[in-house]
Amino acid sequence: MSGLEVVAPLVGEVGAHGIGELHSTIASKIASSRNLDDNYNILLKDMEMLLAIKKDKEREVQRNNHKDTTNAYKLWTNRVSDAAEEVQKLKVKYEEKMLPWWRIQRRSHLSEEMEKKCNYVRELKKDECLRDFLVDKPPEPVLKELNVPQISGYPTLQGALKNMLGLLKNNKIKVIGVCGTKGVGKTTIMQNLNNNEEVAKLFEIVIFVKATADDHKLQEKIANRLMLDIETNKKHSGDVARRIHKELEKKKYLLILDEVEDAINLEQLGIPSHVNNGGKVVIATRLPRVYKLNKVQRVIKVMELSPEEAWKMFRDTVHAFNPKIDSLEIQPIAKLVCKRCSRLPLLIYNIANSFKLKESASSWSAGLEDLKPWPELQNQGLEELYSCLKFCYDELKDKKKQKCFLYTSLYPANSKVYTDYLVECWAAQGLLGDINDKRSYRSARNCGINILEHLANVSLLEKGESMIYVNMNHCMRQLALHISSKDPECSFYLQDGEESENLSNSRAWQQARWVSMRQLLDFPTSQDSSMILTLLLRKNPKLTTIPPTFFENMSSLLLLDLYNSMITQLPSSLSKLTCLRGLFLNSCELLESLSSEIGSLQFLEVLDIRDTKVTFIPLQIGCLTNLRCLRIPFIVSEDNEAQNVHVISKLHRLEELTIQVISYEQWCNDAENVLQHVASLENVTHLRCCFPSSIILGEFLSRSKSWSCKQQNSFRFFVGCQNSRRPQILESFEYKITNYLRYCNGGQKDDSAIIECVWNAFVVF
Repeated sequence: MSGLEVVAPLVGEVGAHGIGELHSTIASKIASSRNLDDNYNILLKDMEMLLAIKKDKEREVQRNNHKDTTNAYKLWTNRVSDAAEEVQKLKVKYEEKMLPWWRIQRRSHLSEEMEKKCNYVRELKKDECLRDFLVDKPPEPVLKELNVPQISGYPTLQGALKNMLGLLKNNKIKVIGVCGTKGVGKTTIMQNLNNNEEVAKLFEIVIFVKATADDHKLQEKIANRLMLDIETNKKHSGDVARRIHKELEKKKYLLILDEVEDAINLEQLGIPSHVNNGGKVVIATRLPRVYKLNKVQRVIKVMELSPEEAWKMFRDTVHAFNPKIDSLEIQPIAKLVCKRCSRLPLLIYNIANSFKLKESASSWSAGLEDLKPWPELQNQGLEELYSCLKFCYDELKDKKKQKCFLYTSLYPANSKVYTDYLVECWAAQGLLGDINDKRSYRSARNCGINILEHLANVSLLEKGESMIYVNMNHCMRQLALHISSKDPECSFYLQDGEESENLSNSRAWQQARWVSMRQLLDFPTSQDSSMILTLLLRKNPKLTTIPPTFFENMSSLLLLDLYNSMITQLPSSLSKLTCLRGLFLNSCELLESLSSEIGSLQFLEVLDIRDTKVTFIPLQIGCLTNLRCLRIPFIVSEDNEAQNVHVISKLHRLEELTIQVISYEQWCNDAENVLQHVASLENVTHLRCCFPSSIILGEFLSRSKSWSCKQQNSFRFFVGCQNSRRPQILESFEYKITNYLRYCNGGQKDDSAIIECVWNAFVVF
């Protein structure tokens, strides 16, 4: 190529800038041309780093799936994607053309493009939006209620819903009431309203809550639904109201309040009073006076089902499990049973579930005979409702099942009661049979799970997700409490509210077998409490000290639950609880040690001290030779050494062990020593623990007596990572998964221990 071809492209620039600048222009272009290869390599490296940053951020987003990303971050990701495409084009242009050195102008132009793109990529790497790019997600427009009974095919219920939808479209109406007797189907209609697709289009957000007598708790529920970052127990309700008001004043919202029993000051809760924004409130109640108190503008009366609808609901509920209801022998009796349900959906559903297991006409006839009125209870016209619910209870027949049902009423209505914990409480009360060297704790637990499933199947209890927890609705709890009040063996003393009663002269306390209190501040220390078998003082944030002599007169106590209280130590009178079988101290976060008196609890079967500050492992636990279930945190003493590890080896009857690792780094130092003692236990059937590596897991499995004997039928192993909360993948299963393995260091070659566990695991992740 001639010199003219090299210089000619520059002539235009020379003419534009003058001959005097020719030298500098040519020099600049030549320098830029020479830098092409360097700029190309720099651009690729910068782009590679930018894409790595983007990938890291995407992983962080996946780990925090409860969070959302900022709009600035979303724009940034789009710009990164665009930049990646543009860099790819420059790369293609560079590789395809491979311009020779004398193409100064073209090489210079491409080099300058790459240099500019480098600067742009570097700006993206340093973008301010990467600092705080995760934010709280906005609340979902609709949180659909689960397991909602369908109302299609029932004109009475469908008609009430249709009328409600019509009123919701009326701009002049803000507050709508839904009226009807207990069990008529109001809650079902409210749930269907919440899930309705037309409602989702009418409103920007739908808030469905069950009302409570405590306005503060109701306000807290609304604030939580709106995902407001408010600690309501520490903030003044007026501040919370202002936050709620600010969130709703410009939104078209629907607030559905179910089971309202009294006046609710919507303005004090923070609900905007004006109707300009299209906000609506629906109040469901069985009490007509509630409408006047809450200034309801329109009322929809929910009537009982027609006889035809009632039979359809009853027949369909039974038929799903037992087609024999259509037989000539059973159907006439079934229709008489259905007639006793007063055309109330709640009764139909519960009684149908009680009868669905009956196979013969004679068993149906016997059940019909037992379905008698309940004359003692006079409660606002609910005698028939309660007599039918009482029938469902009587149909249990088995005394143990009945007592287990009654015991569950110690917990607040509609609260989550975790199944493992509830079964442990039943076992401590002796409701699941004897536990000894011939009958294992696992057998008792299985018995309890069977009872729980039966109670849920006949609708006396409601089961939560994957059967992790159950709850008892208000109606069933009232039934259980009424029955318990008539039975000396199940006598109870409950204090659910905020007020603390003076128990100094309380006969109810002295005569109770089961006691549950949320606000116990005044401790009775001198009266006879020898009748008490269960004492639940759980979730008592104001409980900081227990008097030294408090347990002096509780020699019969079988279960003590101090979960989530603020105690710092246990009283000396704990040694008097010589019959105690269950002790729950979990989440007593200020408790730093177990008193020496705990060694006197020779019959103790369950001890839970997770989420406390108790160091590993208290020497006194070695005296608890009857212990079957131990849940303990791994916290080392100030000298960073695990103390008294040999104590574990003394627990020969131990069947279930959970080691909650607080300091993973320290655990890695001591795990091998601790697990060596755990491996010596012969009767362990459930183990929840983490292993620093698959090598340590392999050593444990080879030494473990219970594993080699196939005793261990339930485990939760975390290998190469700290044991964490229940993985989300498990929530998709209908029932609780008992065996799962989490493996975090798959790079190791020798993973024979992992393979052995995989064969026994239901879930591996």
